[in-house]
Amino acid sequence: MDHYRLMNEQYYDCLEEQNFDSSNAVELARRAAKAFRRAYMFEEDETIVMDFACGVGLVSRELIAHAKSIVGVDISQKMVDEYNRRTVNQGLSMEEMHAVRADILDLDSNEIQSMQGSFDVIVCSAAYHHLDDITATTRALIKFLKPGGSLLVLDLLKDENISVDEVFPEHEALDIVAHRGGFAREQIKGAFDTAGFSSFVFEDGIKAKKKGYPVTLFIARGIKSCL
Repeated sequence: MDHYRLMNEQYYDCLEEQNFDSSNAVELARRAAKAFRRAYMFEEDETIVMDFACGVGLVSRELIAHAKSIVGVDISQKMVDEYNRRTVNQGLSMEEMHAVRADILDLDSNEIQSMQGSFDVIVCSAAYHHLDDITATTRALIKFLKPGGSLLVLDLLKDENISVDEVFPEHEALDIVAHRGGFAREQIKGAFDTAGFSSFVFEDGIKAKKKGYPVTLFIARGIKSCL
């Protein structure tokens, strides 16, 4: 297992419950879900969603009213267990919304193989910067989409005018961030192009402030060929 996959699994498996629903995380999930809905036309009776790197399901909870079903995927068993506990507490069935612990790069896994080609859209909110290899991950994610399906990635836009250490001190303090300060457009486009996505779109998704500095989270979209 790559370094950051292992470190993220260990970190989130040990995360204290009081940190599951920080005000910042809840607000980000709310705004991320709105950005995803602007970028993709969800149909509540038809759209089957994968929430990749789902955590405890904050984004899934915002999207479930607009989708037929959602499967959360995360590398942390603790996050998956909490996601599923909350699904039950919300009165939802596991057919509507559930999470699985899976490493999508383990293509020999029976569970991974069974989900391939199943989803209309995959969403990933603020997790790409944690990944060792965004190209390998993007190549893996396209396998889970139906022909014509979309991948939506929301993450931090790299800004050379801000000090990463000052604005995002946690990126250095916690050994779970592989891409400190986020991404430039060319990095994301390269990963999407290599994976075989078409109709690449890259635009501002969320505008915010952190420590007084303006920051932007982009939203990138690619479509799997129908051929």
